[in-house]
Amino acid sequence: MKFFDSKRFLIGAIFLAFGLFMLHEAITFECSYTPEQFSLHPMDFPKGVLILWCLLSVIYIVAPRKPVVYISLTHVAPQLIKTVLAIAFFILALRHVGFILSGILMLLAIFHTLDYRDLRKGILISVFSIILIWTIFVHLLQIPLPQFSLI
Repeated sequence: MKFFDSKRFLIGAIFLAFGLFMLHEAITFECSYTPEQFSLHPMDFPKGVLILWCLLSVIYIVAPRKPVVYISLTHVAPQLIKTVLAIAFFILALRHVGFILSGILMLLAIFHTLDYRDLRKGILISVFSIILIWTIFVHLLQIPLPQFSLI
């Protein structure tokens, strides 16, 4: 295993340069309105994503190299199909049963698909994470999410 991989460095440097260029553009972006005090600027989210992009590029360059273990597609395909079906169920059920119930059911289905068999921990993690996401969106970001309604 060699310490310096020129191909990996080149790819990481390209991603880092692109991220820094886009971050510079996001910082210099002029907004057509002045946001209220303590509110988010429209470019805060892209800035955060681009900072994360740059950090991951640096990690890609300096991280230790490990041999890659490839898994055949035939082994992964059933799990992938079941995960996509769980997400499709979430999207279709969102309007009728609301965000909280459909989100919990989607996470439980994905946990089952990925062979996470501890049902009590799975329910606890699902309920906690969906309620946390709901609280962040509804109360902090003030973005309404679909409520329960079987109409």
